[in-house]
This record gives sequence, C-alpha cells and structure tokens, in this order.
Amino acid sequence: MGACFHPERPKRYEGVKKIFAGMLAVATVLGEAETLTINDECRTKAWWFFGQTETTHEGITQDAEAMKRAGFGGVVYYDQYHGENPSADALWSEKWWDGIEFAAAEAARLGLSFEMAVGNGYVAGGPWIDPAHAMKILDSVERDTDGGRVRLSLPVKKNRGWAKTVGVWAIRLPEIPETFVDWEYAGHEKGYASTMQHPGGMYGYRARGFKCVTNSLPKIAQWQAKAGLVVDFPESRKEIPQESLDIAENHLSAKTISPADVIEISGGFDEKDERVECELPPGRWKLLRLVCVPTGARTKHGRHDAMGLECDKMSADAARLHWDNYTAPIIRRLKAKNLPLKGITMDSHEAGVQNWTDDFPEEFRRRRGYDVRKFLPAMAGYAVGSLEENECFLSDVRRTIVELIAQRYYGEFDRLCREEGLDFTAQTGGGMFMMGDVIHTKKFVRIPEGEFWAYQQFGAYDVKDCSSAAHLYGKKIASAEALTDAPYRMQIPELRRRTDLAFAFGANALTVCAVPHLPEKNCGEKANTGPREYGINRSNPWWESSRPFWDYQAFAAGQLRRGHPAPEALWFAGEEIPAKILAHRVPDAIRGLDWDFATLDAANRLKKSTEAWTTPEGIRYPYVVDGMGKTLAGRSPAKRLSLPHISRILDNGNFLAFIANDTAAPVTLKFAHEAYLTDPWTRQRKMLREWTIPAGESVFAETDCPIAEAMADEL
Repeated sequence: MGACFHPERPKRYEGVKKIFAGMLAVATVLGEAETLTINDECRTKAWWFFGQTETTHEGITQDAEAMKRAGFGGVVYYDQYHGENPSADALWSEKWWDGIEFAAAEAARLGLSFEMAVGNGYVAGGPWIDPAHAMKILDSVERDTDGGRVRLSLPVKKNRGWAKTVGVWAIRLPEIPETFVDWEYAGHEKGYASTMQHPGGMYGYRARGFKCVTNSLPKIAQWQAKAGLVVDFPESRKEIPQESLDIAENHLSAKTISPADVIEISGGFDEKDERVECELPPGRWKLLRLVCVPTGARTKHGRHDAMGLECDKMSADAARLHWDNYTAPIIRRLKAKNLPLKGITMDSHEAGVQNWTDDFPEEFRRRRGYDVRKFLPAMAGYAVGSLEENECFLSDVRRTIVELIAQRYYGEFDRLCREEGLDFTAQTGGGMFMMGDVIHTKKFVRIPEGEFWAYQQFGAYDVKDCSSAAHLYGKKIASAEALTDAPYRMQIPELRRRTDLAFAFGANALTVCAVPHLPEKNCGEKANTGPREYGINRSNPWWESSRPFWDYQAFAAGQLRRGHPAPEALWFAGEEIPAKILAHRVPDAIRGLDWDFATLDAANRLKKSTEAWTTPEGIRYPYVVDGMGKTLAGRSPAKRLSLPHISRILDNGNFLAFIANDTAAPVTLKFAHEAYLTDPWTRQRKMLREWTIPAGESVFAETDCPIAEAMADEL
C-alpha cells in the first residue's frame, strides 16, 4: 500500500493508510465468515468520459480493467469534455464507432454493465435540431404610438431563423402620464434559481442581477419569474430593497388595466414583414406583440462537430427527432454487433428556461379548462382585469409547463427506452435551470437520479428530492450522480463522508462523475484530465488500494434496497411552482426526523387517515406538515433526533438506519427501552440502552426499537 502514496507527504496519508487497513481487515474477516454479502447489481457505476484525449484500444482496456479491479459494477459511455482537443475523433467517424464498440466489448468481457448517454455532451440536441424543434420562449415586442392610422414594425429582438406570432394587442396609455417603478431581472433567457440548496452551508442566495425600470403601465410584480422566463423562488425578493419592493407592490396591487382599454389587433399584423397596420381610437397606445421564438440554447461539452440546438422540451416530436438522429443509430449499431446495452442516461438540464411551444394554447385549454387568450398580456407582465385572476392564470401556466416537460420530454425518452428494453436514468429538471416540480417530473422515468458534488461537504438536497420521489411513486432505485469534480487532492475519507451523506439522504445507487478515458497504458500519477480535474481515475495514487471503499458503497446500497422505506414525516410543499427542497425552508417541525418531500401530484396518490398518509405501495407517513410547519395529519413526535441526516428502512419488523453525524461532537442515542442493536457488518447483536456515534462519522444500525423513540443528547 505504501507505494501508492507520495513519500514526501507521509503525515497527510497516514490516516488514509489506517482507514484502508481497517476497511481491508473488516472485508477480510467478513469474507471468511461469509457474513458480508455484496450484490453486484448494487455496485457503483462510472460515467466514462471520452473526447478530452484521443481514444485508444489500449487505454480503453486499461480503464475498464482498472474499474473492474477497484470494484465498479458498470460504466456509462459519455462523450463529454471541456476545452479544445484537435485530436478528438469526429462523431460518426469510423474511428469514433470503433471506440464506442470496443468500449462496449471490453465492458462485456469484464462483466461491467454498459450504458450510454442520451446525447453528445449535455444534454439532448445537436445539428439535427432545427429552430422549429428547438427550445422556445414567448417573447414580447413593445412600442408606443399615437392613435389614428397606425403602420409600425414590431421586429423580434433576436432573429434566430424562426418565429411565430401568438397575438398583437394595443393597450391604452393613461391620459395623464404616470411612471411605474418596477424591479426586473437583468436578462431572462438563461434563468436559474438564486437560492441555495445545500444543507448546513450558507443559507444565502446566489444573487441574480436586478435592474430598476420605469414603465408607462403597471406590471405584475416579478412577472418574469411568474411567466416562466426565469426560474426563481420568492426569497429572491430579498435581493430587492424592501422599501422599493413595498412601494412597487402596493402601487401595482392597486393598479391594473381595464379590459375596455385593450384591443386585439392580431388581424392587422403581417408575419412576413413583422409590421402591424390598423386604426386606433385617439390617444396614446402601447403596441404589444407576443411571439414564440427559439431561446438559442445549445448543447455543450461534447464533440465540437456535433454541437447544436437543444431540442424543444415540451414537444414529443422534438424528443423523437433527437432520438432518431443520435440515440437510435447507436442502439442499432451495438445490437447489430451483439454488444450488450443496459440503459440510457440523461444528465441534468442546464440550458436555461423554456415557457412556450407550438401547441401550448391548445394544451393549456385541454388541461386547465379555459382559453389563454384573454390573459396572454400577463405573459409580458400586464394584468388585464383583476390581479387575482392574472396571478391564477400565471400559476396555471407554470403548472402546464411542468406537465408538458415531464410527459413529452422525460416521459417520451422513457417510453422510447422501454420499447428498446432499456433502463432510462434521468436527472429530471426540478426548478434550478428550467421551470419544474422536482417530484412530479421524476414520476415519468424508470430510474430517477439526483446529484451531489465533491465540494458539498454537507450533502445536497437534490439527493433527497430524488429519494422522496422514488418513495412516493413506488420506485425501487433512487440514484445519485456522485462525487462530481472530485480533485486529486481529495482522499478516500473525504469521499466516503460525501457518499455517506448521500446514503443518509436516501440514495441507494451511485454513479461517479466521472472517470475520464486515459489513452496511455502507463499514464503516470495524476494524469492531465483537461480543464476540469476528474481525480477519480487509475492514475490516482490511491486507486489500486481503493477496493474496500467501492465494496463498502455496494454493501451500503444493497442494505438500503432491503425492505421498504420507513420515513417518520412528510413535508408537503403545496401547489406552488417551481418546487424544490431548499435548506432554509425546511420546517423546524421535521428537523431531526427522516422525512420526505412531496408536491401536489404525489400527495394526491396518498390515502389519508387520522393516523397516517399511505402510498399505494404501502409506505406510511405518520406525521405530515406543510411548508409553514403546520401539522396536516398525525401527531408531532414527542422525541426527535438532533441528527439532521438519517435514512430508515423497515425489514422483517426491524428498523435499519443509516445515520450520519455531521455535528462537531459525539452524539448518544438513549433508547426508550432496552433494544437489540445489530451491527450489519459483523451481525453481532447486543442489547443496549444507549449508543454513541462519534463526531463526523456515519453508521448503520439495525434494531427492534424504532429510531423515532430514541433521544439524542450531544455530549
């Protein structure tokens, strides 16, 4: 083992050596006693990145054999790289085909499962996506004019080769000019949430730029977020000076536009010349054109010759267009070569927002039961009629966006995979880069996935989003993209800490992001992986000694797939969109419990009683609270753990808990009565009244005493 560590830094690696030695000793003893059972189906997989270097057979063999030795269970072939690489093979070239076929063959030879990414780079698009099948928004073009005979041009702000006008209106301006002050987002085409999602860390906001604007008509407060042009949460208003926000909102709430002051003039608009010609009554008027245009969002971090527009996320036709031009040809080629393919993986969406598609008005009427046209000016911030009606309309718009994306994008890819007999693993959008309901969207994929990065020392609620959806929709696997961007300097104890938190948040399958392809047989230590450092690879000094770490993950994942989840509480977020777990919103009433997060569609699956809410699959939630901490069902537990990270499952009448103590002091659990406590590693059984978990450590425990009946006192 000593040869794997740098001798010039003996102190730094001494603790790592001890941990490896301990893990190896435990694995050896348990192996002899035949008490450690690892299901190979539960082994960690790796995103296998290609494109940063040239692809070689020798390097593929060395990569695959190294992953097999370390204890990985499968690979996901993924063309992703950062920066420039002139030696990268062009997509569809014979050399590129040879690389993916040889990688699949080597995986099969070694018993590694083989999957592939749904697209080149991330996430779903390319040169085969034309502007008509690309992501779209409903943009607005405005111009003030006098009444009488009007003949004015209303050109789109950015001509991206395709545009479709939805409607044109004239809105009467006040006879006595007024100035309305408003705060708007400084740019909207690539919105993202300004709030943080990392527990235990900074509960602040990743500030998004705001600008103070003046308008000649009143606008709905935060209309861009409400219309789906940015993804943001109400807390972002704290970035606006409160006195200005109060003035603006009070002013706007009292001022709306009378329907009598609005005239639709769509019939006088010439689409080709982008010009409107009409007769307006005397006075001053604001002309408003609402037009569907491509966002211009493109794929990224893939082979450069195959970059292109992202497909329309609200169109099943656009999803199939991408599938037919990228995914399906690879599936057919591998099948023709008798090379096994287990599944398709979709990375997280990071290409910005979309709030419109060609048939949005028709789908809106079908789903919501009324016509959008009366309220369409609200998509540009103008409330015609009552403010309450317009707010309700915009809420319905967001709900419709979420449903279309979930069903026509994620659901369509899942359907296509099922037709091919493949698993579909997807990081469905959940309110960070695209309007989303993080629970609802995961309903439509076979294997939902969250993610946590190596720098997130307190874990990521994205993982709990995923496990909550799996529990609520009866899915057996809650996957997690794991240890993203782990650098060479990060050692096994730190990596294990991150994975333990993911397990405590309910993940039961891990996929490392990423193991890069290294073309050389002897690549030396700490091979150059390009602009992004991916330190988990065979050139890392600790690689050959890391088998116990990966075995440990497989064992933990297997344990967490036993029985069925036994959460103690459910946090019901309500109907608002976007919906996602945010650290500073977690109600105090559930802190220290093992809880899940539910949104409207998932909550509607539950059967309610005076004692619990229960899923059709039999998972019970005895304690349910809303976002404000109000109890909706059940009684508040009299005793709660002070530990924030806990995952529980119920198996054969016993509770199996995975607890991570991220406090700075040891924590002692004092059980309500003498309880049998079984160590899942050694299967040794002891009768205890209390149990101490050291600071910064995580443990498995199996007991006949419900964990909810334990009290925790920090020593």
